[in-house]
Amino acid sequence: MKKILFALAFIGMFASCGKDTTTTTTPPSSTALLQNKWNLISIQDIEYVGASTSIVDTVISYGIAGDYIQFNANNTAYYRIAGSEDTVAYNLINSSKLAFDGDTFTVNTLSANDLVMTYYGRETTPTVHNWDNVLVLKK
Repeated sequence: MKKILFALAFIGMFASCGKDTTTTTTPPSSTALLQNKWNLISIQDIEYVGASTSIVDTVISYGIAGDYIQFNANNTAYYRIAGSEDTVAYNLINSSKLAFDGDTFTVNTLSANDLVMTYYGRETTPTVHNWDNVLVLKK
């Protein structure tokens, strides 16, 4: 019995002497996450009543199958939305702000598979007009 216990202890000693293999991976940057081809799931235009940002007047959703936005490394984005295609400039200001075609969007979600960005339109002159444009994209 002592021989068996000794043998098990001996084997355990050698098994625990293995090399530690700790792997650390750096999560991808916001830029690396963004620079991909994203399928456009929907665009919502949300119109508010007057100065409100809580009382919704209308919601218009559009986008068709095959719509996409492709963010490239040269700060240009190619898109096809509702049959219209174009190339526009973009700049990821930080992980939560994206300048896209002259407008600044808030990046609500940016992950390996999901991108949600919102333009918050607020006008006070000549009349108060508030609206949001919400783009929902997936890989």
